[in-house]
Amino acid sequence: MKKRYRLGVAVVGFLLGATELARADDVQQAKAHFSIAARAYEANQFRVAIDAFEEAYRLAPRPAILFSIAQAYRRQYFAEQQRQDLSQAIAYYRRYIKDDPKGKRVTEAVSAVADLEAVAARIGLDPNAREAPVKAPESRGARLLVAPSVKGATARVDQGSPVELPNRIDVKPGKHTVVVEASGYQAERREIDIGPGESFALDVRLLEKPATVKPLVDEGVRLFVDGRFAATTPLVKALELPAGPHTISMSRRGHDPVSMQHDLNAGEFKSISADFSASSQRVTSYVLFGIAAAATVTGGVFTGLAFAEQKTATNLEDLASQGNLTTSQREQHEEAIRRRNLNRGIAF
Repeated sequence: MKKRYRLGVAVVGFLLGATELARADDVQQAKAHFSIAARAYEANQFRVAIDAFEEAYRLAPRPAILFSIAQAYRRQYFAEQQRQDLSQAIAYYRRYIKDDPKGKRVTEAVSAVADLEAVAARIGLDPNAREAPVKAPESRGARLLVAPSVKGATARVDQGSPVELPNRIDVKPGKHTVVVEASGYQAERREIDIGPGESFALDVRLLEKPATVKPLVDEGVRLFVDGRFAATTPLVKALELPAGPHTISMSRRGHDPVSMQHDLNAGEFKSISADFSASSQRVTSYVLFGIAAAATVTGGVFTGLAFAEQKTATNLEDLASQGNLTTSQREQHEEAIRRRNLNRGIAF
């Protein structure tokens, strides 16, 4: 697979420099056809790959593409066992060897020809069949070759039924609207104008839909995504994040922060919530506040008791100034003074 990918890059790079052989728009279409052919080949859609490779060669005839055409015909023969595909594979390998005798894949092509000629002999096919010419586009209809950058995509032409991709779609000449869609990806809409007998390639790069996250928390909560500040609630709109794993953290004044892991899928909508616990500092402040409040109340009570004892002692002192106190009154006075001093100390 890696070898085929390197071949594609090399051929496309060479095509871009071949302006002496083709117009710039033909080169771009040749590049698109080759890219689509490579994807179709990897997806085992060899008929589509053959069409795309052959059109790429017609637009920008480079010998290396002949090897790719031969490879596709070879895989197609072993998939369906049709004699014509075997004949075409042998013919294109031979043409590649003839047109590029010092090419990088010549040794591989020679070996493939030997193997396929042995197969042809076993089934009674003439191994010396004449070289196959590169097919010209059909003169009346038109064809659309579409390959997206992701698996499982479909295409709709002019709001028709979805067609699985990569694929070849036969259309009438003229203007068409093509919509390429895949689950979890943003749809791509293209307007094309294709002429009679033309082959038009759409090499579509689909972009993933972002995942949407909506926090169900009170106002004033600060949100962090993967360690970076994102927003403060309330949000104007939900957070849009790329698919994949994320660490979402939330912080609220006076509470311990909450952190959670989420593995988000493309296009997914997820609501998240958090149970905040009061931080140790806030709990300590509440305890100290309660103690202070209780102490204030207690101090007020004992201050009142001290004033009451002071009043009793004062009344007894007034009686003493008018005459002698009885033994019981003197003891009561001393007890009032003692309790007053005690309550003052407790209140302090």
